[in-house]
Amino acid sequence: MEGKPLEEALVRSIERDIDAAFRKTLGITGLWKSTLRSAALDIMEELLTGHGTTTDASSVSLKSYSLNVVNGCNVLLRQIEILGSDTKTVLPPDLEARMKRAIAASSLYTTVEDAYTSYSRGYAKAVLLAKESVCFDTPGTELDARLRFFGSISSSSDRIADKQVALQLPDLMVKEHGEKMVQTLLNSKIEQMGGLQYSMDKTLLHDFSEGYRSFFADIIEMPMNTVLGDTTLDGVVRAYSMLCAASHLHKWITVLSKPPEMQRSPNWPSLWRQESAWKQLLAQVCPIDQVDALVDLFLFDPNRLDADVSLTPFVNLGEGYLALSPTAVLRSNFPRNVLALLIRKFPNEYSTYTSGREKALLASAKDVLGKHWIGAGVQLPKWKGKQLPDVDLLLGGPDPGKFVVCEVKWQLSGSSTREVINRDEYLRKGLHQLEQIREFLIAHPSFLKDRGLTNHVTTSSDFEYVLLCKGHLGSETVQSDGILKCDYDVFCRSVTEHGVLSALTLARDNSYLPKLGVDFTLEPISVRFGRWRLSWWTLLSVALPEDDETNMVTDFYIDSAEFLQ
Repeated sequence: MEGKPLEEALVRSIERDIDAAFRKTLGITGLWKSTLRSAALDIMEELLTGHGTTTDASSVSLKSYSLNVVNGCNVLLRQIEILGSDTKTVLPPDLEARMKRAIAASSLYTTVEDAYTSYSRGYAKAVLLAKESVCFDTPGTELDARLRFFGSISSSSDRIADKQVALQLPDLMVKEHGEKMVQTLLNSKIEQMGGLQYSMDKTLLHDFSEGYRSFFADIIEMPMNTVLGDTTLDGVVRAYSMLCAASHLHKWITVLSKPPEMQRSPNWPSLWRQESAWKQLLAQVCPIDQVDALVDLFLFDPNRLDADVSLTPFVNLGEGYLALSPTAVLRSNFPRNVLALLIRKFPNEYSTYTSGREKALLASAKDVLGKHWIGAGVQLPKWKGKQLPDVDLLLGGPDPGKFVVCEVKWQLSGSSTREVINRDEYLRKGLHQLEQIREFLIAHPSFLKDRGLTNHVTTSSDFEYVLLCKGHLGSETVQSDGILKCDYDVFCRSVTEHGVLSALTLARDNSYLPKLGVDFTLEPISVRFGRWRLSWWTLLSVALPEDDETNMVTDFYIDSAEFLQ
């Protein structure tokens, strides 16, 4: 978008104005934090549960919708910590309507955060479009949008090889398990203030928890005995599995306890218990000496900008109570999230884990690539006073005497603007390594021949250079002349099935990436808080959810529309 470039001081002044207007919009200043947190979780749960589409045609829309709701709740919980009161206050009669509006506003405030994060890190520039209208533009083209959409929705898993693992849970339609659920309902009672009170059958909880644990342990490749502070990865998996089991069964209680004549079940949407009760629950499946550390690990920290109820689901309601959103827990990608938790809370342990992960990937490449594989981890000498990086993969090219030099980078895919920017820096390191390798091979044409990797002296035209990215593919800003970039799994699959020439073509034309206008759209999104209108760009799926007539969902979009200008 064309406009007048803005100076840094004015950009920051606009940011302060927007922040102040946004906080005023929320309508929560001075209200009791405990009630606000509880209401935020309940409304988020209702929004997520009311949107149950699972068909392939709208699965991407479902993910986008869920992310918007969860991110909105994350922002709102951080604002509650800033604006709310630590003491009980008289609550307004329109609290529910206020909180719905607040989550809608918060989901759009993430647009402001993304724009300013990109600006602060040099990924965007700010221009004045008109009076009280500012736009943030990125330097990328359509390719940048396709790369980012692939990374956020379509990127491959974080495993060395795809492995189909079935989640096997007890069948509540089977008498053995169904009777336990029925008995739990029969023993429940309804309290005026507490809603439906129930005590879930312990053996049923344990059986569901074990189903989740077995599933997670089979999918996560990191050793379960990895020590993480005062706990282990096994303890983390066991604890989260119990949270999944409790969430799963809580949702069933909600469904089964809803009388036909009532719009809602008497069961609270969110799942809240005293902290001591949560600890007793975890102690059923986790070592007792790790329980306190595990509760702390999964506690949402409203003082962190990256706090996420999908990763750390326990929200402190105060007065000894912790609550979570069952749907946010069950829809979270825990095998990925456990690695995200390690990055944030155990960076040293995560670094130790990842240091051997790329080596394991390269070791498995020989079997995958077959006849096209020439070498892996080819060591280069010191040159110009510096130790050169190894050649991660050396492949046989499309013609006799042709070679493909690959640098492999494997990292967790970025799920936010901040994470994408941080991950890109590691990919730039890979580009620099390829530039060094290229310079050396051009200057030493007999290097590969001397090591028995080829039978002739090479020239610069004998080589292609490719940065292979597993997990995080990066943005368009990650580029270097003469060096291609491609998703690792896509490239290796193409080499195996169609040969190196086909894989290089894919890397050049990016035909494997989602198509703008077919798989997704790149739309300008403008939000207004107070007098300032801010424009940024968002990636949207072209498939619309089938059940958007659901009242809660419709209301969410209507509330959001208030801030879309």
